[in-house]
Amino acid sequence: MRHLYSAIVLAFATGFFLSGCDSGGSVPSDLGDSTSVGFVEPAATLVEGEDETYSLEITADDPGFEEVRFNLSVDVAQSTAALGEDLTGLTGDTTVVFPRSATSGGTVSIPLTVVDEPVDEVGFLEESETIAFTLAPADTLAPEIDEGAASLTLTIEEDDAPLTAEESRNRPSGGRTVAEGIVTRVEADGAYVQDDTGAFFVFDSDFAGQASRGDSVRVDGEVGYFNGLFQVSDVSNGPQTEVLSSGNALPAPQEVSLGEVVNNGEEYESELIRVENFAIDAGGDQTFQGGVPDGLYDISTQDASSTLLVTGGSGLVGESIPDRGTFQGVLGQFNGEGGGGDEPDEGYQLLGIDAEDIEDAVTPATVAEARANVGSTFQIDATVTRAFGDFVRIQDDSGPTGASALYIRQTSGSFKDDVQNGTIQPGTQLRVIGTIGEFNGNVQINEGDLASYTVQGQGNVPEPQNVTLQEISANGEDYEGELVRVAGLEFPSASGSFSGSASYDVSDPSGTLTFRVQSDAESQVADEPIPTDRFTYTGVVGEYRGSYQLIPIQPSDIDAAQTVASARSDAPGTEATVTVTVTRAFGDFARVQDDSGPTGASGFYIRQTGGSFQTDVQDGTIQAGTRLALTGTIGEFNGNVQINEGDLAAYRVLGQGSAPAPQSVTLSDLASNGEDYEAELVEVTGLTFPNASGDFANGTSYDVSDGSTTFTFRVQGASETQVGGEAVPSGTFTYTGVVGEFNGTYQLIPIFPSDYQ
Repeated sequence: MRHLYSAIVLAFATGFFLSGCDSGGSVPSDLGDSTSVGFVEPAATLVEGEDETYSLEITADDPGFEEVRFNLSVDVAQSTAALGEDLTGLTGDTTVVFPRSATSGGTVSIPLTVVDEPVDEVGFLEESETIAFTLAPADTLAPEIDEGAASLTLTIEEDDAPLTAEESRNRPSGGRTVAEGIVTRVEADGAYVQDDTGAFFVFDSDFAGQASRGDSVRVDGEVGYFNGLFQVSDVSNGPQTEVLSSGNALPAPQEVSLGEVVNNGEEYESELIRVENFAIDAGGDQTFQGGVPDGLYDISTQDASSTLLVTGGSGLVGESIPDRGTFQGVLGQFNGEGGGGDEPDEGYQLLGIDAEDIEDAVTPATVAEARANVGSTFQIDATVTRAFGDFVRIQDDSGPTGASALYIRQTSGSFKDDVQNGTIQPGTQLRVIGTIGEFNGNVQINEGDLASYTVQGQGNVPEPQNVTLQEISANGEDYEGELVRVAGLEFPSASGSFSGSASYDVSDPSGTLTFRVQSDAESQVADEPIPTDRFTYTGVVGEYRGSYQLIPIQPSDIDAAQTVASARSDAPGTEATVTVTVTRAFGDFARVQDDSGPTGASGFYIRQTGGSFQTDVQDGTIQAGTRLALTGTIGEFNGNVQINEGDLAAYRVLGQGSAPAPQSVTLSDLASNGEDYEAELVEVTGLTFPNASGDFANGTSYDVSDGSTTFTFRVQGASETQVGGEAVPSGTFTYTGVVGEFNGTYQLIPIFPSDYQ
């Protein structure tokens, strides 16, 4: 029980004087000249529960050498409290004796104890009470000491406060509670009352007929359970029951998932809650019915199922049943255990009591639709592309580019916690309900505008869109917040390491754009080294008041260029970003190399049977001498290192120059060190075909010799070479072309007739 305390108020000490003299009559000559007795103070205030004891003190002055006796009594007519019930230490009237003593007198102290009445007593929450004590001469005291009676009034203040909902719920069944709260819902059998600690159902139809939503009430009744639901009953007969005020604001509903209702319903029982976006099984009904069983409806979300009960007489009866609903009302319970049945903690139900307790769930919208309606609230299903600190970027496949995105900013709370603990990460599929806002041009859901969110699963990050800086600059709004890949970037005037909250110029052959490194609350890139060579950016696009920016979140967003040699040395399946020069390009294939590797060069091939890369090969945009920046996953086929089909993530044409100079080698060099030359451009002189004549056939291998070593000359299929159908040289020739491999056997792979002259 919580007590309200007040300080004891002490009056000035005073005494009641009984007077006598040393001569005349039969007054004993050994009484004092001015004998007096009385209370130390005439009044005191005690607080029940705080002041457990009180010392009732009586003094005798100048008693002389006779025993001084007097009566201590309770003036019942002047008292509202009683000995034994409100105050213990005395059981009734008594005689107090000061023994024969020195003339200095003395004090008698009587300890009294204030009774703190339990909740179950009728006197709980009673008004302040008083008890009046009086002093009068005893019969044996000299009759001359007869001026009347001294008095002391003790006031006992009630310290009890109403119990909270939580304290009431902890009372034993059959016990009494007196509790206060706000009426949140009223139905025929009773009302729901809630305070800051919880809520309970008042089972009393008479009380329900008097109470209204928003009433602040005090209820006085017996606690118990019915089918698991805690209730306070028979409050209309409780002496403390009353309506304290009306028209009060209701407590804010707690936003919970249907899964939390099912798994932790006891925590929310009888309280106002909000549950978003659940499916309603109407059971063939078009409009809501009321009562049991007609008003019972199965409801479900992706992770839980429960019951909606539309009560008899509910304002929902007759209203259309939506396919999906959002509930805002009280949570009930029916576990089937009957009267007195507290356990088990199951059978929780959403109670549709008022017409507004069920509303249509927010209509799902695409991100593109949400972006077009700033200030409106939407439910959005999207995938996380980047998540760090206070920010998460999400996107779906709507919008003019095939994607549309926005960001979510949360500086605290469960959403941020889920980012920090990895529950929300790139690839997480989210359902969010929130109000769309805008900050510096960026479309966002900010702080409290995020009404709810649900993690629906974990998948893959959406494929980034391959774009140029010029495309972002010209159509930035179409890409804002989206995941993009830009190849062939470089920092023309920056070096060292990135700083937080700093902007840098970045360029590619199409133009220049801002590369913005945000603060530590949004990015992990600060203090990372700035690439000194060309690199590929894979990350999100941001905006600052109409200017579009690359916004790196994690260091891996910046994929610095590797050498071909290092890419070849990585395990197959590793993504690499390289800057290369094309040595041969025809049909479905292009060979590329740089100047790394043990021979001063290193190469691989790219196979694309469709798409923009193949188109660029076929129309001559990509040809021998073309410089490329590209990102792809390294694979292998028959021993040849390659980037095949969809493994080519991005490429950018950097310019057109000359093909690298071929390396002069012998067939012996190739036979003994073929891996060092695989896919590279070489020159081999003094070659002949010892056993071949006529025309070359596609998909055919031929022996070629330099007089000391024999090697394979492989004419590939028509999708890779123009040599098929050309005449086989009849004399000595020089081969200038690329080297291939077939499962450990190295080969000359001519692409054009000019490769052998």
